[in-house]
Amino acid sequence: MILIRDVAVMKKFVLLGCVCGLSACGGGGGQIDASYKTLRVFSDSSGVAVGTGSDGSKALVLMPEISAVVTEINSTSDTSDTELNLEDFPVVGNTERSTIRQGAVTEDGLTQNFLIYEIDGEQGFGLVTLPEYDMKYLLVSGSEMIGNPSGAFTYTGDQIVEAWQSGAFREVGTVTIGANFDTNSFTYSGETANSSLTGTGILEVDQGRFTDIDATLKVSGQSYETTIHGLVNGNVAETATGVFHTNDSTPDYVGAFVAKKN
Repeated sequence: MILIRDVAVMKKFVLLGCVCGLSACGGGGGQIDASYKTLRVFSDSSGVAVGTGSDGSKALVLMPEISAVVTEINSTSDTSDTELNLEDFPVVGNTERSTIRQGAVTEDGLTQNFLIYEIDGEQGFGLVTLPEYDMKYLLVSGSEMIGNPSGAFTYTGDQIVEAWQSGAFREVGTVTIGANFDTNSFTYSGETANSSLTGTGILEVDQGRFTDIDATLKVSGQSYETTIHGLVNGNVAETATGVFHTNDSTPDYVGAFVAKKN
């Protein structure tokens, strides 16, 4: 369990994760300039927050003690002693869309292990585990959306589904997102070997984000109402990233995704 006295350390991990893991929220190492806003808090004090970097980049994080971490992030600036680039994480595989990287970062005596799925070195998701705490969090990040997209497009990519409270369920699969920038709507269809996530919702183009109206995650035959928090990134909304969670008071399952326009 994360203790309040360790929140400052968690702040550094989140900001370092944005920077070295997914090339967003303020540049590669050194002075980090980002602000976060809490979007959802669960009964165990974990939750979801959105971050904005000084360069317009965006991130979403789903992690324990979310309110305390967000308060700490926004209270002071921070300089990381560790400067890393995405290329410092070795490539361990590829999917049709994503490059898969793995690696570890140690700072202030604590280690975080990264599993990263990234597209073009600019947007992607990371599953991060901290062995010292027996704790994990999800992070997605992408560059600022530029331009005024219009028309209907299909995005394809990868998603991960992870057991949040207990159990060892972890699967990576594919996702297809249909985005209509004229009607400000989207559809979501993702699947892994033993899960599927489907949903529809609203695109807020001027905010560079999308949120479901109705979404359902099925895992091993059991259905869960689910919330999708999404971002559109890059030149004329070239990519989409996001996190999702089941709507239990504390989620049974969480996940993240990255997809690119076909």
